[in-house]
Amino acid sequence: MIKGKNNPLGSGNGPLDPGVDPGGGPRVFSTSSTEFADAGIAINLPRVDFVGPSFRVEGTAFIRMHTLEFIKFGGEGKTTEFDTFVTEGFKVSIRIGDEDHEAHVSEQNDKLHWSHEVKDAASGELNITAELEGTVTESQSKTVGGETQHHTDNKSVQRTDSVSVTVDGEGPEVQEANLKNVTIGPPYRAIIEGKAEDQSGVNSVRWHLGSSSKRAENSSGNWSEWRAEIPLPDRTKPHTIRISARDKVGHRTSEAAKVTIPADEESPTVELIYPKQDPFITLFPEEGDVFTLPIMGTASDSKSKIETVRWRLDEGPVQEAENIKGDWSDWRIMAEFDSPGSYDITVWARDMAGNGSEDEPDVQLEVELQVLD
Repeated sequence: MIKGKNNPLGSGNGPLDPGVDPGGGPRVFSTSSTEFADAGIAINLPRVDFVGPSFRVEGTAFIRMHTLEFIKFGGEGKTTEFDTFVTEGFKVSIRIGDEDHEAHVSEQNDKLHWSHEVKDAASGELNITAELEGTVTESQSKTVGGETQHHTDNKSVQRTDSVSVTVDGEGPEVQEANLKNVTIGPPYRAIIEGKAEDQSGVNSVRWHLGSSSKRAENSSGNWSEWRAEIPLPDRTKPHTIRISARDKVGHRTSEAAKVTIPADEESPTVELIYPKQDPFITLFPEEGDVFTLPIMGTASDSKSKIETVRWRLDEGPVQEAENIKGDWSDWRIMAEFDSPGSYDITVWARDMAGNGSEDEPDVQLEVELQVLD
């Protein structure tokens, strides 16, 4: 198929009919026409790049016939120049390494678009050459005084373009994945930092926990160093976080790095601020009165927040202490006694991971209320 595009030089809109005098002057007495070919081909791949073992190589090619027409009117002449594009009768061959293939060719906007699917290429440097081949007919003609001379010449057209790429057949490597910290929760967040590398470049690093997955933070700009903040659902059991990476040609890590967050099995710490004495000995007021003893202390936990602080007087009911600051860091108990004697007060805390119970109390205070003889 041939498609034309007129690009006239001077006035007019294209090739002139030699029997017409557009200027009203002397009749045309001579014409000449020259047609010659131009062609080109290009591979649409970066000149230095990495590809995976399977990829598409594609590009464009064109065959252009350039025509010059000259028509003379007595003492004046007119030149017209235009192009036509040939899109049939040519083939594109592809050499991938040492193997030759014929590309698939289609027509797009007066050009040839070609492509070839490469499958399972070996890792390493790979040379790719695209070659356009075909034959065109160039011609020259001249008419003077009604006599025409015409000459044609078949011309072989051959154009090539080459590119070298590196086939990356391996996925990236997560070199390090280190647990830096787990925030006191809930909410719990595991802070993990690490490194990743790949010869074609790392495109992303992701963490995976159960059905959750999210992109890590690119600390270095090229993923050589990364950081992730991962929400943990709880700390009543261990959690294993997997870290994977993807390189710039689409490969994933063959084996994800793993970081295990152990369960929180440590009980909170409860300390007594007042009274300092143990046993606490004091006089009981007169019979029929009630003695109230304020007991104050602190509670802390390095892994989970405190859920509650509880206490019991002897074998009485379990009661919750007063949460002074809202986070159980300071607590208070107002213990009431209606008769003299010896009493035991037990205080314990439980954290959000379920650690801490009356069976392992932190505070056991003995109170002795005496009557003055």
